[in-house]
Amino acid sequence: MCFLCFLLGIHHLAKAADFGLPESELAMAVDYEAWCADEPRMASVARVATVTMRLLLDVDDIDIVVTGDTGRIWRFDWGSAAGAQVMVMGPECAEIPGRWSVFAEARSRGMKLDELLSLVIVIAAGVVHGGEVVDESGRLEQRVNAPGELMLKLLRSGEREPAKLVECLKS
Repeated sequence: MCFLCFLLGIHHLAKAADFGLPESELAMAVDYEAWCADEPRMASVARVATVTMRLLLDVDDIDIVVTGDTGRIWRFDWGSAAGAQVMVMGPECAEIPGRWSVFAEARSRGMKLDELLSLVIVIAAGVVHGGEVVDESGRLEQRVNAPGELMLKLLRSGEREPAKLVECLKS
């Protein structure tokens, strides 16, 4: 995450009440990011992420529920099994001028289903809103990735276990 984003994160912690959320909901460690050409619409991202998660995990009765629509911070829940917090920054604050940034963090550390959900969310944002998936932590094979390629790699893997799905993107 860029230094400006870090500073803005501190600024938002100080103003948590402005978002109607507790401070703990605003303190994020970014797992994955998408740089989008268009302003991200979370309903569209959630629809694509829901279909993708259903295909990957071979289930048909779980939806992603999006809450906390503050214009900047959302919570995505995959039933009661997984969750991710999503933050959107406009072009004026983004690392790449003129691009929107979508950051996703797994709800629970060390839970592969939560990590998979956060990854699928940024892939969906990149696919729907024209962008790239960025991995600043070095867990993916490359730092900047084409979202369509990542989605196809996940879908073609044939894996159904969240840990194996996440792992298939690392090689």
